[in-house]
Amino acid sequence: MATFTIGLVVGDWSGDGHSRTETITFECSHRYTDVQKAFEKGSNILGFDITKSLCADYEDGSISEACLETLEKNGIYANYDGDSDDATLSPEPFAELYMDIAKLGNKDITYSLEYPDTINIGGCGLFR
Repeated sequence: MATFTIGLVVGDWSGDGHSRTETITFECSHRYTDVQKAFEKGSNILGFDITKSLCADYEDGSISEACLETLEKNGIYANYDGDSDDATLSPEPFAELYMDIAKLGNKDITYSLEYPDTINIGGCGLFR
């Protein structure tokens, strides 16, 4: 069975704010377009879209207790810091949450978090 490498970019991907991002990499059983469609379907099941309603404001990584309850009712358990009444997410758990919601939308999706090797090649002067 073929697997696909998908990088989920978390943060200010458009560069119109703080311009900080982190790419979380997954090996997945489905192409990224299929994952996007499944995420939309999963979001419809939940009644909200985390990419629009969670962690959208600067330095606000919070996730509400109501959101956690809705996720848990659908078999999704977020990996958060703090107590459920004061929960916060970091980039990796947020990306995993995205993939869990995609799996809710398409049960055939399987994935694993990957930590690819990197080579730092310099080039600081390329960014102005």
